[in-house]
Amino acid sequence: MAKQWIADLSSKGYDGDKPTMSYAETGAAVGADEISLYIGDDVPVRRQNEIFNGWKWLFDGVKSRNLLDDQFNGAILYTASDVDIMTINDRRTSTELTPYTDTDVIIAIGSNITALNDTVTLDTAFKELRDFALENQFKFGFGDPQIVSNAPVIQQTNTAPPVFNLSGEWPGGFQIQTTLVITDPVGDVDNRVIVTTLPLPGPHSSATAASVIAAELDATPHIDCVAGNNSIVITATDPDYQVEALMQII
Repeated sequence: MAKQWIADLSSKGYDGDKPTMSYAETGAAVGADEISLYIGDDVPVRRQNEIFNGWKWLFDGVKSRNLLDDQFNGAILYTASDVDIMTINDRRTSTELTPYTDTDVIIAIGSNITALNDTVTLDTAFKELRDFALENQFKFGFGDPQIVSNAPVIQQTNTAPPVFNLSGEWPGGFQIQTTLVITDPVGDVDNRVIVTTLPLPGPHSSATAASVIAAELDATPHIDCVAGNNSIVITATDPDYQVEALMQII
């Protein structure tokens, strides 16, 4: 496990101050009073949009599945997914770091932190740790192409229903992958992956990119998709259906 970002919550994480944060080139097990973010050896750091969206999506999954209520309360929690897949079917959760692979993005929560079952404070702590990783390594520390002025960015701002905000300028020919997990009223699941290619020549505004993506997603059975300014909102056409979504630049 090549890279790890660590926040020690033992002294500052729960009194309104930022936790003590650090970076490790070689990842290790999360400490009892820590949270961590990881990427595997084969995850290109230039794919930071997928990495950061993946870290957020994984913690949203911890909350939506209520994992800290019982199953992992007082236990170490690791949850991960392959950076190229990012679906519920590929998402894996355990108490050990060793099962994960070099193409995974991973988050971890220490046993003393899971025992507190405070997802609100954890949400803030994970955001601060993602910001730390962005400011201290992804912008400056790796030597790979990273954020530039007005670069295209996708940010998921809501999970139910899925809402995505786009920002920056979008080159023509850019491809955006949306993974949809559609559950019907009897519990059957339909997984769909839609790749949208922005028209040439470009560049396009975020509002134009959102409209192009939404139009393609709206043609998917059981899906309503609406673009408003820079936002994309995905819902099920039938209230008895449920939809989850992940969107990333490929």
